[in-house]
Amino acid sequence: MIKSESYSETGLEPSQKNRGSGSLKMTLSHLYLQANLNILDKLGFPKAESLKFFDLTDAALNSPTERVPLEPFVDCINAAANFTSDPNIALRLGYKFRVGAFGQTGNLYAYCKTLRQVIPMNDRYQKIAIDAGRVEYMKDASGGHFMCFRPYYADPVRFRPITDMIMASYVTTYRWLTWGSGEDILQTQLPYARPDDMIVHTEVFGPDIIFESEHSCLKFSDAAMLQPITTHDPERLMRAQVKLDKLLGLQMAGQVFEQAIEAALKQAIDAGQVSTHIVAQRMGMSDSALKTQLNASGEGMRSRLDRVRKALFIEKYEAGQSFSQIAMSLAYNDQAAMNRAFRRWYGMTPSQWRKQTTQRKT
Repeated sequence: MIKSESYSETGLEPSQKNRGSGSLKMTLSHLYLQANLNILDKLGFPKAESLKFFDLTDAALNSPTERVPLEPFVDCINAAANFTSDPNIALRLGYKFRVGAFGQTGNLYAYCKTLRQVIPMNDRYQKIAIDAGRVEYMKDASGGHFMCFRPYYADPVRFRPITDMIMASYVTTYRWLTWGSGEDILQTQLPYARPDDMIVHTEVFGPDIIFESEHSCLKFSDAAMLQPITTHDPERLMRAQVKLDKLLGLQMAGQVFEQAIEAALKQAIDAGQVSTHIVAQRMGMSDSALKTQLNASGEGMRSRLDRVRKALFIEKYEAGQSFSQIAMSLAYNDQAAMNRAFRRWYGMTPSQWRKQTTQRKT
């Protein structure tokens, strides 16, 4: 039985632990997405194909504060696996990513005193890149040390690419941090069945892997856990934390804005009248303040409105509404206006889309 322990020797005062402790659950940042799409491109899945899953341009991924939902990222990785005929592409993706390549987080961990300090730092700052679960330090009955990833998602099959990617990234980073102790990671525990082909798993995690485990964990020796990290630097650690806390706060503020504007767009659509002025009113902002926020986000009102309408269209179509009913409920002036939008979304008319969708289901 593995049980959680309270953190000690983290170097974080209570006020620091609580600062910026909100959630960006089940999202990933544009910069993290950019880095991973570049890796997928090198692994054989063209970046242009990846971008189709996010309705984003390559330039839009340069924002340090914007985020996307986790779901399309899962679909993108699955498509990459099919395209390249590589069922383990998520493992390769996490292994190649290496947390040190993202922003300052790699340096942050290197500046910590011991792994006992790294693990809560990991939990705090990994959400800057991807917020898919919590990281905990745990011990078993024999005193073994574990870093456990506890995902927010409830479907381990659907989200296995995320588990693979994150665990491969962890093992790469923690192996780098423990080299000074002369000890490797003792064991990896994964929550799914043992695959028939173990080559990639062994390359990434080493030979000692337990499958169908209750947790997703890495096990460390006493020496690896307690040996000072050779690159420990308290001053640089503090500077890195200040920088990352600021970025974390900006991302969370951006997430609040994203949720608010989506809600305002839906309300305006329901009321049958959509404009920047009306959306600004519903958000309690001036027109100029909203335009400033939109410019800062790198995405304009039209693309946001398209995204919301596109999602609502699917909901209403699956509920059995006709195209003319949907056009009216989405606040289009007429069916022709929705048809023009449809061509932007899917490159075809609603009738062609319906025929294609029906054929896929049969």
